[in-house]
Amino acid sequence: RLIERAEEGHISSQPSEEELSLWESRWVELHRGLCQWSVISTYAEMTGSPKLSLESAWKARDWDKVRSLCSTPSIVATLEAGDPEVKMSEIFLAIADGKLNEVENLHAQTAQLCLYKWQLLPSVAARCNAHSSLLQCFHRLVELRESGQIMVETSTHSRGRTLPDLKNLLR
Repeated sequence: RLIERAEEGHISSQPSEEELSLWESRWVELHRGLCQWSVISTYAEMTGSPKLSLESAWKARDWDKVRSLCSTPSIVATLEAGDPEVKMSEIFLAIADGKLNEVENLHAQTAQLCLYKWQLLPSVAARCNAHSSLLQCFHRLVELRESGQIMVETSTHSRGRTLPDLKNLLR
């Protein structure tokens, strides 16, 4: 609400663009932490942020919206620029669609993107916080790979009406 009042000019001293940007990013982080994906989705549509729309759609499991957003020019351009977080949405979509043979290939591509981004960062000894988001991406990649493997195991065993041995996968 404070952001709206500032943009409409109802505040006596106007905040700078940097300050407004900080307010908006903190507001988005707050709602991410509260898992209020419908609020974030509305905000993303109002501000025209396709990457934020994509994130809120897959968090809300709106796979039709994820599919449509993945084909928009801005998301395609982000993918071509090598953004691993956007590439992960393709893995989520492949798992949700049951395209388990694509999961391993998409995982390898995303891991390569993450490694390339890691190489571009300053050394860890520089005490820079830039590494944390990539470490989170690596962690999500491990989880996605395990999810894909579990899906393959359960799919294979459901055809044979047997129980999968998931102990080996989760070690």
